[in-house]
Amino acid sequence: MENRPPAQPAETKLHFLDYWRIIRIRKTVILAVFMLVLLTTVAVTYILPKSYSSTVRISVEKDTPDVPGLFERQTMTAYDPYFIQNQFEIIQSKSVLYPVISNLSLNAEFAERYHADSPLKTTDSFELLKKLIDVRQTRNTSLIEIRVFYEDPKWAADIANEIAKVYKQNRLDMRKGMTESGIRVLQDELDKQSLRVHLAETNLSYLRTNLNISDAMADADAPAQMLEPETVRRLDAAQIEARAQLARYETLLTKLRSMSQADLRKSLPTAYPGETELTELVTKRDTAEQELARLLKDKTAENPDVQRIAGVLKEINRQINDKVSGVLEGLD
Repeated sequence: MENRPPAQPAETKLHFLDYWRIIRIRKTVILAVFMLVLLTTVAVTYILPKSYSSTVRISVEKDTPDVPGLFERQTMTAYDPYFIQNQFEIIQSKSVLYPVISNLSLNAEFAERYHADSPLKTTDSFELLKKLIDVRQTRNTSLIEIRVFYEDPKWAADIANEIAKVYKQNRLDMRKGMTESGIRVLQDELDKQSLRVHLAETNLSYLRTNLNISDAMADADAPAQMLEPETVRRLDAAQIEARAQLARYETLLTKLRSMSQADLRKSLPTAYPGETELTELVTKRDTAEQELARLLKDKTAENPDVQRIAGVLKEINRQINDKVSGVLEGLD
């Protein structure tokens, strides 16, 4: 007879109602476990100290030279996948966190917060502070978020802001150091070239003295600059015009000096039209004379209005005389 393998038991499939029946039977145990987990979570959450989060977001760009090299063209900087990660490590390094600990006196703050008898060492504060920091990158940007978790919201904000401030200052100092280093190299090269020029000038002076070469002989072969004919014609025309204007002013001055003061008052505004102040004074004098003549028709010379206009007319005449004298002195 052939040996047949034993028949395997048929696989039983459970329906949803079967699960529901089990839940109904074990509901007491399930509720007890649920309540135990819930109460434990609530108790642990209540016991844990409060923690506040403060976030600072900064933009970080890779350092690039402001001025390209002599034979270089300004091109787009290639993407560096490790740059942001490097900045994460720098932010959490001693070069940044040690100044933060010193500036905010975190040694004393952590000692008071964690009930230490004396201020903590900077190394211990560094380890504590590093655990409070979470640095991450905003997706698809060059922005870095610095998050600080602490029990005091004000301290959390102060620490986050101070970390960003110290990191910024470190970047500026590094950039300034690179710039100053480049300037020193350029200054050294400039000093070398200046020394070479000075030595060449000294050698040139020595050769001129020993070989008896004068400056005129040294410049003998240099091309002489010649004035163009048009330039010469313009200069001649300007000279002729200046001489004619000089003769005209001399004639005018001679004629004005021969006139009396009354004739000068009449002739100067026409002979010297550029003097607008004298013209205004003459106009004011004519107006004052007309007003005085109108008042004298109805009033006597002792009338206050007549005396006032007479005083104004006298002052205007004095100003005209002074102005005439000044014009003559200016033409002299």
